[in-house]
Amino acid sequence: MNNLTLVDVTLENVNEHGFFCVKNIKSKEFEMKKDWFEKAYEDGLRIRIRSESEEDYF
Repeated sequence: MNNLTLVDVTLENVNEHGFFCVKNIKSKEFEMKKDWFEKAYEDGLRIRIRSESEEDYF
């Protein structure tokens, strides 16, 4: 059985962990989502992503 963990996505690690809906950090969509996340994070939004391994976040 895989060991599940929760990863807190922060402004410091968003490029490493990405978002569950946009994974390509070089895409225009990722940059748009990151800009939105930075503003929402300041307002208190927090995102946690479930992880089954160190390499695979979803």
